[in-house]
Amino acid sequence: MEIWIIAGIYAFLIFIAGIVILFFPAKRKIGAILTSAGMLLLVSSIIGVIVSFSHYQQVQNEVFNYSSTASNQAVDETKTYQVNYEDTADNFKRKITSVTVEKKETYSTVEGKSVPGSITLALEITNNADKTLETYPNQGQLEANKMEINGGDAVLSEFEKTEIEPGKTVEGKIVFPVEKLDKVSDITWISYSFLSYLKDSSTPLTTETGKIELK
Repeated sequence: MEIWIIAGIYAFLIFIAGIVILFFPAKRKIGAILTSAGMLLLVSSIIGVIVSFSHYQQVQNEVFNYSSTASNQAVDETKTYQVNYEDTADNFKRKITSVTVEKKETYSTVEGKSVPGSITLALEITNNADKTLETYPNQGQLEANKMEINGGDAVLSEFEKTEIEPGKTVEGKIVFPVEKLDKVSDITWISYSFLSYLKDSSTPLTTETGKIELK
């Protein structure tokens, strides 16, 4: 674009020079040639500037669209895996129906900072015993590919009830903020454990899922 602008300036000067020379009868022929040449060069320069500007705008739009697409892909990446984990030992049933891995900036109240993602478990607990069950799934431990997380985030999680009466079922979500996550597909399995107690008993009832493959 700069070349066409410079050419336009010279064309304008040549055109003006031709106009001035036209006032001298002896040199009117030269003035006419310079005026015509300056006019043609000026028109060509204007066309060149318009074409160059159009091309520049097109390149800018392509860069902007690419950046926006890449940014959106990096921020919003979520995948939910349907799982079928169920354990009925110790007179109460625990069931995990899904695991959601999300690559998105999340504020961890446990760490007091933003982290790049989270793993969420959809959990259901049914008390089949004849005593009240005291359970603490949000204080459990989650293991996944090359990571170990002690305790879910109490603010982000939706599983507040810790006492379940006989015959009752409670369900909710446990959210574990993840400090390092490049992409959702990096998480291919999880393992989850937590403690529960029957009322007036100090004997822990341990839940250990073992490795749950995500696919």
